[in-house]
Amino acid sequence: MKECNKLDERHILVREDIYKHMVFVIGILLLLDFYLKELGVVWDSGKYSSIIILYISFTFGWIEMICRGVYLIAEKQHKSIVYIMGLIAVVFISKILKNVILDGDFIFVQGQLTKTGILLVRYLCMLLIPIILLIKTKYILLLQKRS
Repeated sequence: MKECNKLDERHILVREDIYKHMVFVIGILLLLDFYLKELGVVWDSGKYSSIIILYISFTFGWIEMICRGVYLIAEKQHKSIVYIMGLIAVVFISKILKNVILDGDFIFVQGQLTKTGILLVRYLCMLLIPIILLIKTKYILLLQKRS
């Protein structure tokens, strides 16, 4: 994949493509949610399915930005923000897992996500982004060592 290293027209066009893909993912997931509910399959407890769909779409968008080398701000600042976001996600995931293991909270009740489960999905999405950035960074370093 060729990276966009400077802000130019190509950079903006790549960002537009990423936003289009995010909207496409939202549409597919909303249709899937609608058809699942029509069939009687309710996977969330309450009105949180749309929020989870947004989390998943934003996660795909951030991952595509990382993979294509497109950043919203300067690359170093962008990476710092992503790593801080990952640290925050680790803290909250550990808190959620503590509540599940020690306090007896449930992630699923009768096949539906609880509020704890929804928070876990949110923070797992947040954690996936810095993991992908770390993998890409290590991959680029490996390619540079080989050449």
